[in-house]
Amino acid sequence: MAIYYINRIRLNTDTSIKIAEYWNGLPNNDFKHCSENLYLSPKGTWFLVGGGGPMSRWAHHNTDGTRGTGVGCKILTKEEAYDWLEEKELSFDETVDGRSLDEIVETYFSDIVSDG
Repeated sequence: MAIYYINRIRLNTDTSIKIAEYWNGLPNNDFKHCSENLYLSPKGTWFLVGGGGPMSRWAHHNTDGTRGTGVGCKILTKEEAYDWLEEKELSFDETVDGRSLDEIVETYFSDIVSDG
């Protein structure tokens, strides 16, 4: 369980729906290692929980100017959450509970995605 507080909003991974997960395939000791999980809270807040090495978006910035391994949480808009899914080009193996990317888009993003 992880609980984060951002802008007076409590985000709890145990009470939220995990929509998708991503891992860039690099080992934990690689500076570019990155893993992320996309969640939707019971009140409709989209958020990303992740961690990674010193050269990832999750890097911890030390007071001496160096960077280390870090973890964190970021609130996303619905559009940003969709963009994250599209950017990661998630495969069947990276979705949660075996749902396809199409099922996720249809369930959570059908109001912002249109047929071309």
